[in-house]
Amino acid sequence: MVINGNIINNAPTSGLLGLVAQNFIRLYHNINSAGDNTVDDLTDPHIDAALLTVAHSFIVDNYDQGDPLGTLTITGSIAQLFRGAVGTGSGKTMSTGYSKNYAYDDRLKSLSPPDFLDPVQASWRLQTYQEQSPATQYCTAAPC
Repeated sequence: MVINGNIINNAPTSGLLGLVAQNFIRLYHNINSAGDNTVDDLTDPHIDAALLTVAHSFIVDNYDQGDPLGTLTITGSIAQLFRGAVGTGSGKTMSTGYSKNYAYDDRLKSLSPPDFLDPVQASWRLQTYQEQSPATQYCTAAPC
């Protein structure tokens, strides 16, 4: 899934958006052959959504190239298997990509976006199972 523009919630008290991808959710950042930003790059993008990547990351394309593009603001949540990069730099000084301004949407504590995956009802399977024989004895006082 590629995000190539702002996603702003114009109904902040009622609407929730959930974006779910099997692998990556990517924020579009194009560069030219010299590794410089292009005119279609997003400056200070804003995303109002719950982001879920099932098997990978939320990431910015070419996060380590070009000039800094401002602040990436996300109001919602990010759930990902691997932490994805959105820029490079040290502290609040960015070299490339975006600095972060992430805020959790408190409504997600009790509400879920429409048709969003329910982690409680999701399909899980047992991958390995092992019993220890004999069972380990737990002792609180000597001698055991």
